[in-house]
Amino acid sequence: MQFGGQTAIKLTKALTDMGVKILGTDADDVDAAEDRERFDEILEKCHIDRPRGSTVFTAEEAIEVANKLGYPVLVRPSYVLGGAGMEIALNDGDIKKFMKIINRQYQEHPILIDKYLSGKEVEVDAVCDGHGILIPGIMEHVERAGVHSGDSISVYPPQKIKQEIKDVIVDYTKRLAKALHVVGLINIQFIVYEDQVYVIEVNPRSSRTIPYISKVTDIPIVAIATKAIMGQTIEEQGYSYGIVPEKETIAVKMPVFSFEKIKGAEISLGPEMKSTGEVLGISKNLDEAIYKAFMGTGIQLPKRKNIICTIKDSSKEEFLPIAKQYYMFGYDLYATEGTYKFLKEHDVPVHFVNRICEKTNTIFDLMFTDTVDLVIDIPTRNDNLKDGFLIRRFAVEAGIPIIGVNTMVNNDKLTAYVGSQDVTAGEAIMEYMIEYMGSEEFNIVVIEGPMGQSAQLQRMEGITNVLKDYPDIKILAQNTANWSRSEAMALMETWITTYGDEIDAVVSENDEMALGAREAIEAAGMDIPCIGIDGITDAVSAIENGKMIASDFQNAEGQITGALETAVKCVNDEEYEKELWIPFEMITPDNFKDYQGKY
Repeated sequence: MQFGGQTAIKLTKALTDMGVKILGTDADDVDAAEDRERFDEILEKCHIDRPRGSTVFTAEEAIEVANKLGYPVLVRPSYVLGGAGMEIALNDGDIKKFMKIINRQYQEHPILIDKYLSGKEVEVDAVCDGHGILIPGIMEHVERAGVHSGDSISVYPPQKIKQEIKDVIVDYTKRLAKALHVVGLINIQFIVYEDQVYVIEVNPRSSRTIPYISKVTDIPIVAIATKAIMGQTIEEQGYSYGIVPEKETIAVKMPVFSFEKIKGAEISLGPEMKSTGEVLGISKNLDEAIYKAFMGTGIQLPKRKNIICTIKDSSKEEFLPIAKQYYMFGYDLYATEGTYKFLKEHDVPVHFVNRICEKTNTIFDLMFTDTVDLVIDIPTRNDNLKDGFLIRRFAVEAGIPIIGVNTMVNNDKLTAYVGSQDVTAGEAIMEYMIEYMGSEEFNIVVIEGPMGQSAQLQRMEGITNVLKDYPDIKILAQNTANWSRSEAMALMETWITTYGDEIDAVVSENDEMALGAREAIEAAGMDIPCIGIDGITDAVSAIENGKMIASDFQNAEGQITGALETAVKCVNDEEYEKELWIPFEMITPDNFKDYQGKY
């Protein structure tokens, strides 16, 4: 059973009750490792420390225990796979929330509340034969405790663990294997905190680090364990008891994640495992081994030497030497307000960047334009839909569906575009104006949007398309008013001064500019027909009052709905239209009531 991971372990009691013989470690000893009270008794007999804690069933009990221990605490169900349901609680509110979730999913066994120690995590896989123990090696995690071992970067042999600490770990491993009567495999996770060794948990089964440590030490752990279970001792297999001498080769296990394929998932790591695989980097040099591991995961290390930093307050002091080191290596740092002020106060050169809610110079601007290719984000907890969460999601989703709405941009990251055909809008308002004038010979002025913007170009294209068939309709003047009512008013004043009664009609690429032109016309005591695009509220009122002849309504609600539907299809790998066009609708004196309050 021990080769099937936690899922198999959970079956031992049921199979034993059915009379099935379990090879290797006895089912009762498996339970002793999982049951909190029994395991605490074993630790006490073995004179081994563990983070203080207790078992609970209710939120009230959990809050009481957490307050006695002092926050932060680790909340976790027993008998689970991959750290499922585990959380680090910082206050009573966290306890209530986590307990509600855990009790909804894991009601069979008690819930464990442990004092959280922010130390270095160390892991051991070993083989026992009932007489002695073989330890292929000790693995050191790069991340501090609190990140699931499956998600941690693991280094063999340990690089930052003192020899006396290693000796304690070996000693504790022997004591626990003996006390639990392990025959076969055992996995033990330790925390080294202030030069003290604590046991986190003991798993009398195989772990996902077995292939890793077997590979790098050349010790076939599974084969040895299988033979031990069948009655052959470790020494009979040609191996010695105790820890195997460390290799000169350094091996780095690097987790592989699939966050870019799981849209909307939180990417920050914690007690619950999120990795979907792992790679191995091997070298006689630690830096080179880490580099090879990164390459194996497909992670591209920074090329532009531009980094975005968003660091929670409690971690700023710890981040400071890291920031200084990046600067010394030639990196340019970009930071949001809090981190920016902190770094400036500590004489670290840094560029200011706005949070994503601002209009300009935002984090998204930097990432979207490929200005940076590394983000260091130390998040506040539970900040879904806040900046940190959105930043983390955007950073991993190089292939995320990006749906353009309303304004077409030339960007190779654009997955689809949802909008209205601006060319057809330009054609429609020009055709309507001709019909209104009842003539094929008159003079117009054209007010355009910001030059070079897709709507300006395409709406002008539509106007021009129609005029090709009407050579006697003359454009007296055309210029941009940048979608602005006030700029259009000033522009129209200039044209009235220049052309006066020669202006027969005003064709505007949006309503705001048409309304500005109309104000100038009325101020001059003139009555020149004006037409616009968009169907905004003021334009509908102007049509009702006879101050504008029409407006081509742009269905913004339809565009948003289309964009959302397209995004859902992208996420679900369904077929979708690369370009989805929402038709314009002409608002006239006959139907303006249908459009009141729509824009």
